[in-house]
Amino acid sequence: MEHESDVKKILDKTDDGLKVFVHYLGKNCQNKTFRNPYRDDDRPSCRLYYHLGRGGGGKWYFHDYGNSDWHGDCFWFVSKICDINLDTRFRDVLHVIDKELNIFVLDDTSQSNLAYTPMAKRETDGLSRPVSKIVGFVPEFRPFTRHELSYWGQYGITEDWLDRMDVRSVRHCAFTRADGTTFEEEGTYDAPVFAYTFPVGHNRQDAEVRGMKLYRPNSCHKSRFMYVGQLPRPYIFGSRDFLTGQDVPPKDTVYITGGEKDVLSLLSHGFDAVCFNSETANIPDFIIQRLTHSYRHVVFLYDCDETGLKESKAREEQFQSRHPNVSRVVLPLKGTKQEKDISDFFKCGHSPDELVELTHEAQSSASNQPEQDNYEEINDEHSHTPEQARKCFRL
Repeated sequence: MEHESDVKKILDKTDDGLKVFVHYLGKNCQNKTFRNPYRDDDRPSCRLYYHLGRGGGGKWYFHDYGNSDWHGDCFWFVSKICDINLDTRFRDVLHVIDKELNIFVLDDTSQSNLAYTPMAKRETDGLSRPVSKIVGFVPEFRPFTRHELSYWGQYGITEDWLDRMDVRSVRHCAFTRADGTTFEEEGTYDAPVFAYTFPVGHNRQDAEVRGMKLYRPNSCHKSRFMYVGQLPRPYIFGSRDFLTGQDVPPKDTVYITGGEKDVLSLLSHGFDAVCFNSETANIPDFIIQRLTHSYRHVVFLYDCDETGLKESKAREEQFQSRHPNVSRVVLPLKGTKQEKDISDFFKCGHSPDELVELTHEAQSSASNQPEQDNYEEINDEHSHTPEQARKCFRL
């Protein structure tokens, strides 16, 4: 293999690539989890792990569970942040590492005139940034209007399920920011405001709302979503019986979708479903474990646009090696803004039976996949966190 000997020289000098990651990411990357300083990362979603290959040699790998585009060894990582094509300019990547870490094990590094500018880091303070800077809110809810129920009804979402999932229509809400300033939101005929609420108390209608995620479907100048108050952590919306941990016979299938509206549409059509804030959200492993224990099949059902397809494939690959009952469904939609998710699927006239058929096909395909060596299998005997790897492979 071309460059093989030089690759080995660099790995030998960088503790199998670990020092490269430390150079660019800082010492925090040796923690169990850390933030990716090269993208907006509100919560620690990254980790390094050591993978021992079948031939005996090993390397450190980087994986960002919040964005599946970020995954690879130290050579991939440098190519990523320096915008160097790894396939056509691999030698340049070696030169960058050789020069940046002052190891100079390559004979031609000093003669290289390579120009590169590493990606700028985001500002990080080592602490979780709050989801919302709003410190107070006073909502005023109202019964759903006929016009609002018509909006939900086009996706097959019923008023009964809106009530059962604590979805409310907002007439008016006053907000107070951390700096003391205030502002207001008002739901109108042309610009309704809905709230996915998280109340405290036995009588939901009279209970105090401790937090809510506002949804403004017709918003053009503002974000469609806004988070206020205390929200569940991890954020889970939908079928939550599996969280009780009770040892009950497993149900058949649960769908993991990208958003609350899709969950509501699935629930209204007789399916179990959950979502985790967004398609790119990091899903805790214990959640997947409980889902696979509580359901015979766990199916990712994300949007069929570019992001949704990429993320559903990444999640299937991430979990399927450990949980064979995980699969994904790709909807037969155009992938446009008007036709990309399961809510649009039902709106376009597709039936629940069609979804069942697509799901059976996906489950059958997943069960026939051959076992593969998966670098994202971070819990197997060949894969370790930095601390574990030092105990196993270092003196």
